[in-house]
Parts: sequence; C-alpha cells; structure tokens
Amino acid sequence: MPNRLVMYGFVVNFFIGVVYAWSVISHQLISNWGWTITEANAPFAAHASLTSILSVVTGGMRDKLGGRLTLCSGVALFSLGVFLSGFTSTSFELIITFSLISGIGTSLCLSSILPTVLLSTKPIKRSKASGLIVSGFALSPLFFAPLLNFLFNNFGLYPSLEWLGVFTFIIIFPIAWKLTGNAKRSNTTVINNSEADSPLFKTLKSRAFYAICIAKLAVMATAFMFIGNVINIAHSLTSFPNLFYLTSLLAVANFCGRLSSGFLVGKMGDSATVLTLLLVQILNLIFFSNYQSYASITLGVLVAGYCFGGAFGLLPALVANRFGLKHFGINWGVTSIAAAIASYLAHFMVDISQQLYGDYTLTLFALAALNLGAVIFFKLNFKTASTPA
Repeated sequence: MPNRLVMYGFVVNFFIGVVYAWSVISHQLISNWGWTITEANAPFAAHASLTSILSVVTGGMRDKLGGRLTLCSGVALFSLGVFLSGFTSTSFELIITFSLISGIGTSLCLSSILPTVLLSTKPIKRSKASGLIVSGFALSPLFFAPLLNFLFNNFGLYPSLEWLGVFTFIIIFPIAWKLTGNAKRSNTTVINNSEADSPLFKTLKSRAFYAICIAKLAVMATAFMFIGNVINIAHSLTSFPNLFYLTSLLAVANFCGRLSSGFLVGKMGDSATVLTLLLVQILNLIFFSNYQSYASITLGVLVAGYCFGGAFGLLPALVANRFGLKHFGINWGVTSIAAAIASYLAHFMVDISQQLYGDYTLTLFALAALNLGAVIFFKLNFKTASTPA
C-alpha cells in the first residue's frame, strides 16, 4: 500500500510542478503579447513567495482538517487558477488567477501530500518515500516545458492554459481522492507509539529544528541561484555556444538526487547523508568559477543539481522522524519560511556580485560560506537519534 501511495504523491507533485515551466509562459507573454520582463515574471515570483508563506497556514489546516479535504481542495484551486489564467490580459489579472488562486492550491497540495503518505510509511522508509515524492516536482519541467511550447505554438497561449487547467483537474483529482482514501485506511498499521509528536510551540524550542531550517535555507538558496542563472553562469565562464542543455541537465540531476537520496540513507543514515551532500556542494561551489570546459561545466551542474535535490528530498523525513507526524503539516510548513528567504537571498547575492565584479564569483563563494555555516550549525545542533523501525 505505501508504494502505491508514493506513486500517487509523485503524480500529483508532477502535475503541480508545471509552475516551474513558467519560463515557457513568460517567453510567450514577452514575445507575442508585448509584456515587459518584469510584468511576465511577476506572477511566478508572487506564486513562489505566496506558496512558501501560506505553507505555515495550510500545514496547520491539514493537521486540523485532514488530508482529503486539504489535498482535494488544493487540486481544485490549482486547476481553477490555471483555467482562469486563460481569460486574463494583464499581469495583475494573472497574479490573481495564477499567483493567488493556484498559489493557494499549490500550498494546500504540498502541505498535504507528504504528511498523508508518511503517516502510512514506516519511519525507517520515510527518507525513501520523501525523496521519491518530491522528485515528481523536479521532473515536471522536463515534460511540461516542451509540451507547453508545442501547445502554445499550435493552439495559442490562452486556450492552452484553459485546457491545461481542465485536464489537470480531470487527471489528478481522482488520484488525490484515492491517495487520501487509501492512506486513511492504512494509517493505523504503521504509527509507532514511541515517536514524539511535537506541537509547533515545542518544536520551536528545539535547536534541531533550526538546524533543519538553516540547512533548508542553504539548500534552497543554492537551488534558486542555479535554476535562475545556470546558463548565464556558464556563459560568464566560457564562450562556448549552445549551453541551453544545462537547464535540462540541472533538472535531471535534481530529479536523480531526490530520487536516490533515500537509498543513500540506508547506507549512511539521514543526517550523515545531508551533511555529505552539503559538503560536496561546498567544494563544487568553491571550484565552480574555475570550470572552463564543456566537461567540467557539465560535471559542475550535475553535482550542483544532485546535491541540492538530494538534500532537499531528505529534509521532510528529518522533520517527520524527529518531531512526529501528528503536527507534521505545520512543523514542515514553518520550514518553508526558510525557502521564501532563500529566494530573495539568492537574488540579492547575484545582484551584489554583478554590481561589484560583473560575474558570479562572489555569489558562488557566498553560497559556499552559507552551506558551510549550515553544516557547522547542523553538526552541532542536530543530534542523531535512532530511527524507529
């Protein structure tokens, strides 16, 4: 049963991850509809920020109302927002439909999927389950970016968004309903009474929780920086043409990291695996400015994507195993504040580096220092506990 639930969670995340193919939508808005770069990027930026901020509220809603109501409501709102985006004509209208309505839906879904599945998963297997579920989000752009490009070129932007909203609802609403139904029937068989179910006020007193938050801050700042700038970084290091393949390569590495990180836990343990991935990322960031060949740049992007994907895939399991699942929704939701900060921090680092030196060297070293600080804080404050079987 848990394997089926993981597959359902993967599929829902896969469809919601269409938002990370926003670059295809923004390109259409700029090239065919005369929008400015700021106008075209505003809906995505608002969606990402709102999703992270609302996770604190939606996580608590999931804990109080249950997985079926929050997840199915999230799917409905996400699909509705995408559908209504097909009737917009201004950036403000798109912010209302895509950022607000779909953003609330995304937050409800992301706050519901992991706790719903992990409640039905034995603690020792949660790292694998977590990595597999979140890998759907990482893989999504590889499928939806070319699909959206095809749809837009053949049917137009706005009609395609309408149909995308309809088909998303038709496909993933039944899956969400089935996921929560199956999970509800199997919950009682795997909950371990020895797990500490820590409410938020108690969780916030734990240094281990802040170790996870700072690790997430470092992981997500690195991820946002590479996702938004990988091609520009490569062009600043070399004059090679045709480097657009790096975007897909980064997504593949991100997916592979999330997919395989849970299996590494079986060999190394969860906290040791996170620390190892962060340490490898630090070395990669330090040497990245010296990568000047196709092979070295490709390797650097692969390592970057694998490390931040793998580390992120393990963090939900760390929260679940350390603080229990009864209040997992709100406990994990609070960590999303770190992701919101990370998005602005990555943007700030890039801006300062460009203004001072005209390249990304300072950004890379600043991220290496941030990851090193996360490693030290995590090592000192996250004491490894035995994982219940």
